[in-house]
Amino acid sequence: GAVEQVLGQAQLLRTLVPRGVSFEVIPAPDPLPVRARSTFLGQVLVNLVSNARDATPSGGRITLKVGRAGQGGVLEVADTGCGMTPDVQARIFEPFFTTKSAGAGTGLGLSAVQSLVEELGGDLEVRSQVGAGTTFRLTLPLVT
Repeated sequence: GAVEQVLGQAQLLRTLVPRGVSFEVIPAPDPLPVRARSTFLGQVLVNLVSNARDATPSGGRITLKVGRAGQGGVLEVADTGCGMTPDVQARIFEPFFTTKSAGAGTGLGLSAVQSLVEELGGDLEVRSQVGAGTTFRLTLPLVT
């Protein structure tokens, strides 16, 4: 399935993460046939892993976990980085909103991720705490 294809490219995702930041992939025990192309999932994961990397400039951990929740396949990207204030978290899906310095980001990544997930009938949750990190949890319908 698409999820397994993307996990096969975990080496590519690992290249986004600097030395000093540990990167762990926890695959699902069984194949997850989600309703998404691997190119879509790759784009989403590059986006989320890049943001996690930017949130952990002085080291930490990024975890990519794949699993199942009810009738959905779950992809979770978690970091132990700086986290977000509630004000920032409330705006992260707005087009062109960014906390990065000028020239370092367009503010379109998470907006695009949210649009793609909604288009597939999926769900995107964010949990974040300042100083404790952020978790993006993406749930996509399974192909029956």
